[in-house]
Amino acid sequence: MTQTKSFVIGTLASLLMIGGALSLTLPVQAQFSPGDPTGALEETVDDTSLTGGDEDSQIFNIIGRIINIVLGLLGIVFFIYVVWAGFIWMTASGDTTKVKKATDMLTQGTIGLVIILAAYAISNFAVAQLLTATQAA
Repeated sequence: MTQTKSFVIGTLASLLMIGGALSLTLPVQAQFSPGDPTGALEETVDDTSLTGGDEDSQIFNIIGRIINIVLGLLGIVFFIYVVWAGFIWMTASGDTTKVKKATDMLTQGTIGLVIILAAYAISNFAVAQLLTATQAA
């Protein structure tokens, strides 16, 4: 890979990471009335949506949705990987190296799908427990 290609790819990756980080930021409006410090704290808790606000705006729900989207996209990637391995196997025409490569890809794809399903189950459990723990009794 040439130095120019490496630079362009590195720059694009950096911009994507910075853009992703900036897209998750929220504007902050610090307001404080000197006579009521506990009121300011309660207002801050409501604004951060850790316990207040509607259910769709709670931070744990938002994080859970992001995790589910990422895991769903990974599932699609591994599904395509398995289909590609099947295509290689079907077009191998008896070539043992291609068959070996395809079976290795199928094994890796299956392991990847199991890992993704386990991560999905664990993240759903964790987010559900966080939501339960932060609900007002």
